[in-house]
Amino acid sequence: MITLDSSSPGYREILLLAAAWNLSPPQVIGRLVDHYYLTQAENTPTRRSPEPSDVAVHRIYAGQRVEGLYHPPTQSMTITNGPLSGRLYRSPSGARAAAVTTLNPGVAPNGSGWDFWIVTATGKTLRSIRFGI
Repeated sequence: MITLDSSSPGYREILLLAAAWNLSPPQVIGRLVDHYYLTQAENTPTRRSPEPSDVAVHRIYAGQRVEGLYHPPTQSMTITNGPLSGRLYRSPSGARAAAVTTLNPGVAPNGSGWDFWIVTATGKTLRSIRFGI
């Protein structure tokens, strides 16, 4: 766990962003991390050929079904339908942030992709594959 105090690098900037965005400091950090994943996604290849190890996932969000393929060896994910179709993300959380931002721009995209995405074959969260739950 990260502890912030007035001697922490960037502490003042985090407080300024918290005030500007009307968020708590931990929410600011989450938003910045999500932004990092979105930025990284823009710098990664936009397409990857499906492989036998890929796991079909989906989520119904904001009234729309978003489908994707999770790639266990790299923990990357490709969204396979809708406005983000074909986009490759470095993590399920990056894909989650992109889906939330696209489908519901007024909502902060903070959150875990492991709990967001549903394994289509089992109906369990993606976390069930990650930890064998």
